[in-house]
Amino acid sequence: MEQRAKSENKRFSVHDLAADIWDAAALEDATPLAEWVGQRPESDSCASIPEERPVHLSNDVMFAPNTVYFGKERKTFTDCPSRGQAELVARLAELGVCGQVKLPCEHDACCKLVDRVDARLEKTRARFRELAENRTSDERVREELMEVLERWFILGREPAMADPASDPDAEAGEGEETP
Repeated sequence: MEQRAKSENKRFSVHDLAADIWDAAALEDATPLAEWVGQRPESDSCASIPEERPVHLSNDVMFAPNTVYFGKERKTFTDCPSRGQAELVARLAELGVCGQVKLPCEHDACCKLVDRVDARLEKTRARFRELAENRTSDERVREELMEVLERWFILGREPAMADPASDPDAEAGEGEETP
């Protein structure tokens, strides 16, 4: 009876549930988004995506049609060789991608790639949503699960945190003498 009482109080964390869903999803391709885009045969140039958010695609079609602005004050910006690449950079940045990314230059290739990115994300979101609904009826927990799973899918899954109880250096403090 004691064992049952203890087990009833234990709840799985969002990360535990997310890890279970990730494994159960059996994704065909879980390559992080920046790497996946860079592996496309049409990706032939590099672009730098700053970490600042929000992202604004230029509306000035006459003087700066291929510019993407970053941050609230729009001080940081990237000029792209085509409007399609500017749209792709903005889309990737909105999803949380930053740093050097290999992308296509041509407008049409970039537009097609934006569509492929969106289709890839939607297919994966549908699978994650289905599995999350099977794991919990709590809408708040499902939303948190979706956020974690999408972040893992876009940026790469974070390695599991080391358990301090199993780390011998964590007990006495690394390099410290114990009295």
